[in-house]
Amino acid sequence: LSSGGSDITNIPSWSCDYCSNNSCSFRYGINQYSFTVLVIFNTTSCCNYTLQYVGSGGRDSALTSINPGSSMTVQSHVSFCNTHYPVSPFLFKPPVFINCANSCMQHNISSGASEIRDSFIYKLVSPLDGSGAPISYKSGYSYAQPLKNSGTSCPFQFDTMTGDLSFNAVKDNSPIAVKMEHWAQVSTTTGMVYLGDITIEMDMSIVTCPSNSPTVISLFIGKSDTVHICPGMQYCTKVQTTDNDAGDTIKLTWSNNGNLSGATFSAIISSIKLGGQFCWSPQARYVSTNPYLMVITATDNHVPKNSYDNTICIYV
Repeated sequence: LSSGGSDITNIPSWSCDYCSNNSCSFRYGINQYSFTVLVIFNTTSCCNYTLQYVGSGGRDSALTSINPGSSMTVQSHVSFCNTHYPVSPFLFKPPVFINCANSCMQHNISSGASEIRDSFIYKLVSPLDGSGAPISYKSGYSYAQPLKNSGTSCPFQFDTMTGDLSFNAVKDNSPIAVKMEHWAQVSTTTGMVYLGDITIEMDMSIVTCPSNSPTVISLFIGKSDTVHICPGMQYCTKVQTTDNDAGDTIKLTWSNNGNLSGATFSAIISSIKLGGQFCWSPQARYVSTNPYLMVITATDNHVPKNSYDNTICIYV
């Protein structure tokens, strides 16, 4: 790996990874690099634009689901064809996928924006090669099934509304591409308008790990992953975590669309389980036909860290 960048490998602070130490026994690592460029769009002659990145080198030769050396293209689109100009969305967390084989995982790949009524639709799409054409997967793989299942429990599934991805896979290494379509509801009396889309491509590394049980989040009895509340009404729900490994330390975090003003999440600690309580009292301006997302993440201190996401859809 080249020097520079920020190490975002999902490992605990006491462990090393291949980015920080190429002699580390954990032979994986992810560095994040950020590039910024100023682009001025001429919206008088055209209102739809395509932004494209073409990689100068090939994909990781360790990928098992495609032929090695494939070049890559990543595309995004932006629309200025209406009065509601797009605001750049952001990911809730870095799209890092180093997970243990033969374990049921649930991850959230969703984004948010600062505008209240902005919404996103998530789609699995084919990664693109250097010419912009869909890549070819090996037999048994596809862009909609980039991993091979380990048994019949917890099959590969993707939720287009929330961006939740669940799977139980064998040892593997495969690319996955997710298109995030950005829509906005300009007012409560108008329909949704298209603002653009961003496609992100990630390598999913499923590795052999020592025996470790993934942390699981569960809502308390009587609660649901989808709720409907009225403006001014306070909604609260409690969650708890379970982990069958007695020595694991659990960290519980939360994130939202970036626009749940006044929402709170507080920890509930007992001698047995770690939990938390989320509360929100939306104002009338939050009324929308589309849900607001709140994502709770439980992460243990294993190498690599096992994390589990639980998404709550809130309709106001």
